Amino acid sequence: VVPALPTPLARLDALAARLAAEPESSRAIVFELSRLVRGAVDAFLAVDRSGCTDEDWTHAVKDDERVPLGVRNTSARLLASAERIKYAQETPTRFAVDEFLKDARAAIEALADAPRPLVEAFAA
Repeated sequence: VVPALPTPLARLDALAARLAAEPESSRAIVFELSRLVRGAVDAFLAVDRSGCTDEDWTHAVKDDERVPLGVRNTSARLLASAERIKYAQETPTRFAVDEFLKDARAAIEALADAPRPLVEAFAA
């Protein structure tokens, strides 16, 4: 039996616990949060955009009405804020990481409550 993968909320809780135990890991946690939110949205849509840059991913999702509007807005804000940390080597404050965690939780919970979009089948 293959063990079940942790849910996005369980992964989020693990990141919050890691921040409490290892405050110096804040940059790595922001990386993980951006990956977690992107992965949760991609799983919700049954698409794989893992190869996209954050900018391309945000552009692809921003007008996708299958994704709840709040999730689109929160994801865009989270990824834009994370950019300085991910690419400019900034170290986020504890308050900033708490805000990232809050935004990620809001997006993931909204996805969990939203009706799953229908997967379109294309005839060959």
